[in-house]
Amino acid sequence: MFGFYSISLRGWQPLIVSVLGFIVARFVVTHLTKSLDEKLTQKEVNHET
Repeated sequence: MFGFYSISLRGWQPLIVSVLGFIVARFVVTHLTKSLDEKLTQKEVNHET
C-alpha cells in the first residue's frame, strides 16, 4: 500500500499505470500457479491408479 501511496504523490497517471501493472501481474501469477496446481493434481491422480 505504501508503494501505491508514494506513486500517487507524483500524479494520477503513474498511479493508473502501477495499478494496471499490479492487476496484470496478479493474473499472470494466478494463471501460472493454477497451471502448476493442475499438473500436480494430474500426477497425484496418475499415482493413485
